[in-house]
Amino acid sequence: MIQKRLPILLLIIFTNLAMLFLAIFWWTRPKSQNNSTNPQTQFRYLPTASSSTKPSATPIPTQDLPTPNTNLKILNIFFIPESVSPTYDPAFLTDQLIIWFHNSTPIKYIVIESNTIKRSTTKYDNGKMDYNALLDEFNICEKLNSGTIDEVWIWVNGADGAGYEYAISGEHLSDPFSKMRTCKEKTLTVMGFDYTRTWDLALHSMGHRMEFVAKAGDQDVYLQFDSRNHRYFQQDQNTPLEKDITACGNIHFPPNGAFDYDYGNTRQVTTNCYNSTARNINCQEWSCTQEGYLLWWFGKIPKDSEWWTYFTNYSKTSPTLNTTQSTIDSVKSTIDSVKPTIDSIENIFDSMF
Repeated sequence: MIQKRLPILLLIIFTNLAMLFLAIFWWTRPKSQNNSTNPQTQFRYLPTASSSTKPSATPIPTQDLPTPNTNLKILNIFFIPESVSPTYDPAFLTDQLIIWFHNSTPIKYIVIESNTIKRSTTKYDNGKMDYNALLDEFNICEKLNSGTIDEVWIWVNGADGAGYEYAISGEHLSDPFSKMRTCKEKTLTVMGFDYTRTWDLALHSMGHRMEFVAKAGDQDVYLQFDSRNHRYFQQDQNTPLEKDITACGNIHFPPNGAFDYDYGNTRQVTTNCYNSTARNINCQEWSCTQEGYLLWWFGKIPKDSEWWTYFTNYSKTSPTLNTTQSTIDSVKSTIDSVKPTIDSIENIFDSMF
């Protein structure tokens, strides 16, 4: 009797195990990615978009989020080697940046601590800035977690700083290039500015920070707002302008820009960056200068947009983390659904033997 039923029982066991393994494989398989990335540029501009991305008007907030911190406390650090005389006073550049944020955005900055260091930044053997050494030297994580500071601005002598325009590290969002450790309790942003250049170059760096956090928080909405993100990966100046309606552009590519930093292009294009109303514009909208364009671009982000909350302290759960948890929950559910069958087979064996 047992010998006759054994092949059937073994078949049932094998079938259920096969179903279990197939379910686990299905839920844990890598998801296809349509985004194309360029290893040379993906470090700063993520994610990408295709040229067919359909533009839309400036995004309107879709959810109630905490009001952006209106009194962000800055730890300001000037790295000025003994042999260097700054082209521009970094304290004056700081004031210019703070005044602009105060007048034009919901963010109000205040310098809570300022340090002048008579040397360059600490670097790795490859010449890149060591952000973790910075954190240790100035007890930054302790100050951040205690609420003494909210972010760090460093000012350097051009390329001698060897850092990045921004570095972000936190539980829900970290940049892929700075290797800066997480301070655990809060998201840390370290801005890197150059006192050999005018204040609008510091605002330029702030713009890249906004691009990064907006894409991380609302990728689809940001890409509609931008509509030209793909141009970061098409550096050929012979690439023709898009023929359809464009939107607001990004930090390097204005709505009518044909190449990087093309802020003075007089070519007319149609944009819907004005409250959904199509309008023909050229660089005269921003006085054909970088400073004018950056002021124009930031001005297209509503002051009540959730992007400003992401900008100050990114705390939105990462889509990747959500997907991972969903996969785990699905596998657990599959295992739970198969478990009664396995239990019933075990009961049959118990009765047979």
